Amino acid sequence: MPATKLELLVKMLRKQIKEYGKTNQVAAKKFQEMLEETIKQYNPNAEISFCKIKAQSTYNIQNNTEENIADKRIFAFSAIGQPEQFYNLLRLNKANVIKTISFPDHHSYQSEDINKILSEANEINADLIITTEKDAVKIKQLTDKAIYALKLGIDWDAENILNI
Repeated sequence: MPATKLELLVKMLRKQIKEYGKTNQVAAKKFQEMLEETIKQYNPNAEISFCKIKAQSTYNIQNNTEENIADKRIFAFSAIGQPEQFYNLLRLNKANVIKTISFPDHHSYQSEDINKILSEANEINADLIITTEKDAVKIKQLTDKAIYALKLGIDWDAENILNI
C-alpha cells in the first residue's frame, strides 16, 4: 500500500477514534462497522476483534482498600491525553462527578498541586478524590491523604475472538 494511502487511513482513523468516545451506542456500532469494512478492503483475511475499557474497581492509593463510587460526590483529576474519557467512565459507573481538574499530559505533580486538589475537594464537600492509576503512581509519595485510583480492565468481544 502506498504511504500516502496509509497516511490518509491513519489520519481518518485517528479522527474517528477521537469522535468515538463522544458518540452514542448507535453511532459507535456504525463506526465499528465502517472500521471493519476499511480494514477488510486492505486485508480481506484479517482477524478483527473489539474490546471496551471498563472500570474494575476504585481503591485507596495508600492502603489499597476498595470503595464503591456509585452515587458518591467525586472530585476527579488527571494528567492524561484525553481526560474527558476518564471523567465519562466515572459517570458511566454512576459517580456524581462534581468537579474536575485536568493537568497537561505527563504532568509532573508537585506538592502545591496536591494541596490545591485537597483544598478544592474539601471546599465542595467531595466524598472521594479520584485519579487515574497513571497519576496515582506519580502522587503517592506526595501525600498520605485518602486519594483513590480507578483500576481499568478490558471487555473483549469474545464471540469474535473465539468464532462462537
